[in-house]
Amino acid sequence: KVQQLGLSSQAVATALNANISGTAITQVRDDIYLINVVVREQGGQNLSIETLSNLPVAMPDGRTIPLTQFATIEYAQDYPIVWRRNRLPTLTVQAD
Repeated sequence: KVQQLGLSSQAVATALNANISGTAITQVRDDIYLINVVVREQGGQNLSIETLSNLPVAMPDGRTIPLTQFATIEYAQDYPIVWRRNRLPTLTVQAD
């Protein structure tokens, strides 16, 4: 159904990733490390199923359609991802 709408699975994945995890827009240097500056939707990682279902996805012609028009959204659990820096588990803290 995605292809019938003129979308590629890559375009859908990019749109979802940008809204949920964010997109790196630049990098800043911290000593020897380059740290990504990420822009994302407010509350992106805490979206409800209803909010995620209505997430707008851009069409090639510029229109947007809700994700539910071509996808089924359901809740499932998975193993957590542990981010590491120099082999040590790392926790990223953000503040407004």
